[in-house]
Formats: sequence, structure tokens, C-alpha cells
Amino acid sequence: MTPRLVANLMALALLQAPAIAADKPFTGSFQGQGRGCWGKLYVKTRTIEWNTPYSVCAKTTYAIIGKDLDSASPRIAFALDRRSKSCRYTVVELSFDPAYPDYWHARGFVSRTDYDSREKPDEGVQLRTLSCGVQRED
Repeated sequence: MTPRLVANLMALALLQAPAIAADKPFTGSFQGQGRGCWGKLYVKTRTIEWNTPYSVCAKTTYAIIGKDLDSASPRIAFALDRRSKSCRYTVVELSFDPAYPDYWHARGFVSRTDYDSREKPDEGVQLRTLSCGVQRED
């Protein structure tokens, strides 16, 4: 290889590095806090699993339906592809508030409609939505 070709290949690799980093999948292991939220939430590259005392969402694949991981308050939402028999939620959302750096906020929505109306929820939506502080373990 000529020095010019090597230099061009290195420049191309450097230009692509930010795009590769930006596409890094969101993964993590979270421990729930409190009586109704105690348990684990696992987000892997292709699957999600959330176990709490009142809802056990077995490992399933998901689709990302909302994502803003570059803001000061990052958030991501997952639509579960299949719900296990004891799983109450079809959408799981994780958000981070920098005012509380030790915790993420996990919410489980019983329907996509409830998730879509999360900014202006009525009392029924609030009653159907599980809201938990979760601590990231990894």
C-alpha cells in the first residue's frame, strides 16, 4: 500500500467513527427500588426483560419507538414484541434526570395509546402506568 492510500483509509475511518459511536445500542442492567418496583430490568441488544412483584415480563424482542440519548436528559422507549402471560406492559420507557444521577426512571405502559399520551396523561393512564426509580448496575 502506498502512503497516500493508507492516509486516505485512515481519514475515512476517522470520519466514520462518530457514526459508529452514535449507533451503539443502548444496553444495561437496572435494579428496581421500592415495594412495587423491586426487581430487575435487563436491556440487551435484541431483548428486554423486566421483573417486578406485580408484573413479570419475560425476555422478549423489542422495537425502539422513541429515542433521544444525546440530550441532557436521555430517554428511550421499547415496544415489547410479545408479552408473557404475567406481563402487564406493552411499552417500557427509560429516562434519566441529571438532577438524580444515581437513578433512571422506568415506566411501564399497558398500551401504545397510553405511551403516546404520556405528556398529557389522564388519571386512568396514571393509574395503569408503573413508575419506578431504577439504579443502573453496569
